[in-house]
Amino acid sequence: MAKRYSEKIRNKIWAAAAICAGILFLSACGKREQEEDGNACLYVPHSVLNASVSNGFALDHTNFQVSEDALYFLEDALYRIPLDEELDFGKKEEIASFSELAAEEDILCFAVDGEENLYYCSSPYFESPRLTLHKRSADGEVIYRIRMEEENPETSITSGQLLAVDPDGNAYLLANDAIWRYDENGELTGTLTLDAELGGSFLIRKSLLKLPGGEILFVVNNGVSGSREVYTIQKGNTPKLTEVEALSEDLSMSVLYEGLNGLLIGETDGWLYQYHMEDGSREALLRWEDSDIYKSSVQALMQLTEEQFLVVTIENSPDTERSWQMLTLLVKTPAEEVPQKEQITLASLSPTGDLQEAVVKFNRSSDLYHVTIESYGATMENRDGAFTRLDSSLTSKEQAPDLLDLSFLDITKYADAGALEDLNAYMKADVTIKKEDFLGNLLEGYTLNGKLVCIPKAFTFMGAFVTDERALEAEEWTVESLMATAETYDVSLFSGDWDEPDIILQLFFSDYIMENFIDWERGTCDLESQEFCSLLEWIKEQTLPQNTSRESLLNPRFINSFENYHHIVADSEEVSILRGLPTLNGHMDFIVSVDNALGIVSNSGHKEGAWAFLQYFLQTENAYKYSSYTYRFPTRLTLLEQIAEDITTPNYLIVDEKIIKDSEGNPIINPESAYYRDGILHEYYAMEQQDADALMDLLKQIDFTPDSAMKQSIISILSEESEAFFNGGKTAQDAAAIIQNRVQLLISD
Repeated sequence: MAKRYSEKIRNKIWAAAAICAGILFLSACGKREQEEDGNACLYVPHSVLNASVSNGFALDHTNFQVSEDALYFLEDALYRIPLDEELDFGKKEEIASFSELAAEEDILCFAVDGEENLYYCSSPYFESPRLTLHKRSADGEVIYRIRMEEENPETSITSGQLLAVDPDGNAYLLANDAIWRYDENGELTGTLTLDAELGGSFLIRKSLLKLPGGEILFVVNNGVSGSREVYTIQKGNTPKLTEVEALSEDLSMSVLYEGLNGLLIGETDGWLYQYHMEDGSREALLRWEDSDIYKSSVQALMQLTEEQFLVVTIENSPDTERSWQMLTLLVKTPAEEVPQKEQITLASLSPTGDLQEAVVKFNRSSDLYHVTIESYGATMENRDGAFTRLDSSLTSKEQAPDLLDLSFLDITKYADAGALEDLNAYMKADVTIKKEDFLGNLLEGYTLNGKLVCIPKAFTFMGAFVTDERALEAEEWTVESLMATAETYDVSLFSGDWDEPDIILQLFFSDYIMENFIDWERGTCDLESQEFCSLLEWIKEQTLPQNTSRESLLNPRFINSFENYHHIVADSEEVSILRGLPTLNGHMDFIVSVDNALGIVSNSGHKEGAWAFLQYFLQTENAYKYSSYTYRFPTRLTLLEQIAEDITTPNYLIVDEKIIKDSEGNPIINPESAYYRDGILHEYYAMEQQDADALMDLLKQIDFTPDSAMKQSIISILSEESEAFFNGGKTAQDAAAIIQNRVQLLISD
């Protein structure tokens, strides 16, 4: 069943799953920057004239520097491009080639001062990195060349922008776990040795950022802790660091950029903000989505003028395994000069990256529609208010969204309220997409009250691996029969990984309880009986430390991909039979979690546009081998079959379209996948066809029908009121009495 559970279980599901050239766009946007004179403006994306990016260079912010009247660009040589009305790479002038600047060394980063003096760092290509700091005048005269005495073996790995120059010509260099300051003539005027925790690990990335007033920031992005620390470098005979607490974050997800008026911040909400150091305030500049930019694809951002930004993005090609870098120029434009499109609102409280990227690509491709994601103010910390605002909007004829992302929402509630369209009618009228394209059991499960209310794009599920063949001795695949078998052999029913009683209660016993202790015809329940209390006590007993180490019959596992299933089966030294979870009547139950489950809202005023996006979203994919399908199953049959075929086909070593053979004439086969666990490399070759067939059969047996709102409410009550017993705060009888009262009131209404 496609059940909806508490946040605790939801987090567990997703934690398990995780373990697992320029184009011209013009779009009308949903939200617009309001000028002081009241005129709305948009940052409209344009292609960069004559832009060509070498495939041999991965561009980031270290490849660009902006001066008052030029963009400096480092690729196969260093170029200067004038900042005219339109940025035109065809007007670039070569300042110097790589060999002229650094002979046989690599240039790691560079900077330009107000007099157009050039500063840059170089390091040998194939030797242990040793930095050299260079300064050349605007006419190419070498002013100084300083070679660092110590080796810095992690420089090219750990650091971004190693160099910053203030208005007085002082160069700050980040090297050898210290910050070195040199004056305009190359004399060392100060050294700041960094604390041990600010250097060392290859997971710690350090950078220098320059603010317009000449202040230099030292930024440490710690990949170990996920934190970011930002410091100002205080001037004086001895440089010192002063932390900027407002920019330091324990769990950092935002990105800092240099801007003409100060620091810029790209936040997780999809907006780019102007940050004001003097008071810590932020001013919204643009939203990536409104400029047809997918926020996670941004590799670099340069503010060229007050009205222009240059953006470097990574673009994925649909249906191929290729990606490329693209340059886009964002130009501030009065809204009335932008071609208008019909606005489509997609309500999603927690949109996935897939969905956000698809919205951007659809908006680029469509001449008619522009989709905007509306999250109703939802955050990870607070979603209650967002739920209320969403529900209120759905009842409005004027403000209703057009599409609704039902992932992790109460689908039954919205279906019963008639808030969703029947997608069958749309598919009948559209020859490009058919019901046969998807798992039949998936569409059947989401057909509620005679309507196909949504079509999820991906899913994960939970089944139970048989870890002990004695489990197969159970007379039926029921909870009671398997409990009895576990009792007979004095073993646990579930493996020790499942040591949280409230999760066991919700995942494995909720259906059993509702069928065994509730009389639905009479509207009564018997949840304070001794039998129910005994069940609570049995669950608690199973999760005591002394019992979690016992042998077990079953090991429930979240299965999120063919690859994940292949790893489990290949690693198993014992039985590796995957079945559904035991139920009351003996049929197998697979607990399902879906995402990107989109439906069309009944009160939508733009249903044709809503379907245009939904049809696009369901049919457009990135190459699956490098997509989310390494940790989720697609719902499209052709994709499932393609993945199954690929993972069962040996990965032969092929050169010039020929299979390479070893000395004995046997084809050389590469592993399908590999990873390290406990310091040991585990390699996985082609999956056995019978294993792939077994998994495909299971996928077609899953019941995707979501639980009713009533059942979800009862599950919540069971979880809430049993917690005190499991924690030792109440007896089983006391907890059961409260559960009885609350459930009886619920089913009596």
